[in-house]
Amino acid sequence: MDKLIGEKIITTTNQKIILGQEVTISAKIIIQRIWHSKIIFFQKYEYIDVMSVCPFNKWKHLHKFKQINNNKTEVIDEVEFDLPYGIFGKIASIYVSKKLKKIFEHRKEETIRYISK
Repeated sequence: MDKLIGEKIITTTNQKIILGQEVTISAKIIIQRIWHSKIIFFQKYEYIDVMSVCPFNKWKHLHKFKQINNNKTEVIDEVEFDLPYGIFGKIASIYVSKKLKKIFEHRKEETIRYISK
C-alpha cells in the first residue's frame, strides 16, 4: 500500500508481475477512486500497464529498471495520460503531473527502502 495516495490493492490475478496480470486498486490522485490495470507488455526489466477503469481518458505506464552497476538500479516511470473535461482537464493536468512526480519519487524511495532490508 502506498500511503501517499492511499493506494490499496483490492484484487490481483497474480502475485507476480506477468503479462496479462490484472490489478484492481483503490487510490487517490484528487479523489479516492477504483482503478483497474492490465499488463499489456512484459520483458526482462520493463513492463507496460494500461488502465481500463480510472479517472483518466488514457493511462499508459512504462516501468523500467536499468542496471547502473552491480549494486545500483535506476527505476524509471514514464506515464502517458489524458484527463477528461476538455480545457478544464488540460488545466488540471498541470496539478496531476506534479502529483504524479511526487508519487513516483515516493515509490522509488520505498522501493529502495524495501530492497535494502
